[in-house]
Amino acid sequence: MSKRTRRMLEENNRLEQGLSEEGRQALTELVVYLRSSGISPYDQELVRRDFTEMLLEGERRGLPPREVIGLDYQSFCDSVIAEVPGLNGRARLLTPLRDILLCAAVLLGIRLAFRCVDWLLGVEQWPCLTVTLGDAVSAGLILAGAFLLFAVLAKGVFRAGWASGRNLSCLLFALILGCSTALSAFVRLPLFRLHGLAALAALIVLLAAYKWMDAKLD
Repeated sequence: MSKRTRRMLEENNRLEQGLSEEGRQALTELVVYLRSSGISPYDQELVRRDFTEMLLEGERRGLPPREVIGLDYQSFCDSVIAEVPGLNGRARLLTPLRDILLCAAVLLGIRLAFRCVDWLLGVEQWPCLTVTLGDAVSAGLILAGAFLLFAVLAKGVFRAGWASGRNLSCLLFALILGCSTALSAFVRLPLFRLHGLAALAALIVLLAAYKWMDAKLD
């Protein structure tokens, strides 16, 4: 995220503190839906600021969120998003890649942490890190599950029964995590071995690539 977006994010977080509990709940639903829109992070924060100021003004006049925004939150959001310039084709292609880079860095970091424990326990010999079939499959499952969970939660936030659907989605993701952990633990067919320092270098490259791409896309 660029400096201007980070600054806007921090300002919006402070502004949100002035809302009532009901106002914050309404804003949360609006922002969750907004995060799945095809506009830049900076524009998302600009729209979020407008939403917050509308809700704050409504509360000063004694109006609940439904009277400020209307009964159909999704139509309201869609009408606002339609007025904001969308991402171009290049950005639409690179945004998922940016997110994958971050997820891959997180998974590699977690894997390195566990391997450090293995080295300390004598299960692995420094400086080698063995990547197994279970590791590869579990990483793919976690990535797919994370993207699916985000899509379900963001797109369905205004639907009736979203809370129960959210709980079910989180439960399914927890099951995916459990299956992935089991695969990593028990499917031990080696695919290749990697030097620990090479793995650390790969982690740094992934994070650097993510930061660079995140700033360029904003």
